[in-house]
Amino acid sequence: IDRIDIITGPGSVIYGEYAYAGVISVKTRKDMNRIYGSYDSNRISETDGGNDRYHAGGMLTYTSQNQDFRVNLNVAGWESDRSDTESGKDRLSSLGFEGASGSINDAMESRLLNLTLDYKDFSLSGQYALNGRGDYFGFLYFLPPEDEDKILQTHEHWAVEGKQQIELSNLLRIGLTGGWRRYKNELTRSVAIPSDLYPPYGAVGGSGYAEREIYGGAELIC
Repeated sequence: IDRIDIITGPGSVIYGEYAYAGVISVKTRKDMNRIYGSYDSNRISETDGGNDRYHAGGMLTYTSQNQDFRVNLNVAGWESDRSDTESGKDRLSSLGFEGASGSINDAMESRLLNLTLDYKDFSLSGQYALNGRGDYFGFLYFLPPEDEDKILQTHEHWAVEGKQQIELSNLLRIGLTGGWRRYKNELTRSVAIPSDLYPPYGAVGGSGYAEREIYGGAELIC
């Protein structure tokens, strides 16, 4: 990250429908080439064990000699295994069930891709982001089965945007913008709750949510 700009207050007129409380603009670095990676095995305690963490990524920048063409690629990813830290008792224990305790699922993963292509007055950008985690202490504070150690909650985001500047005169130009966005949120699990509880809790099932957006606009610049 090169810098982070924060604009407080509503800004939907300029920045779109999601800017009703403020805008956070993250500027990534675009003038370096590098590859990096790391591995860390973090041991919590003698009884809880540890969680392995992996991190890797790279940056690529190219600019033509005449400055007409430029490409920037930023890729990163990391993941962390569950630490199996003991959580103590969950809500079932308060209802008379023994053994309602276990280890937390704090596994996490993250993926990021940011691509920008510039050619003269045209710009094309694309982003992909994925964040996932385990259920940590269990959904609604009921611990999951012992073998439930996978990534359960994921948030995924895709975006592509193109921009074109058209000069009408020395004092007047038009800016055209068009893009596509996709967002998906998933909770892929199903946990049965003992049916003889009072009040009955039944079961909790997996769910998902997704939305897509196509947008465009024009701006007259004097």
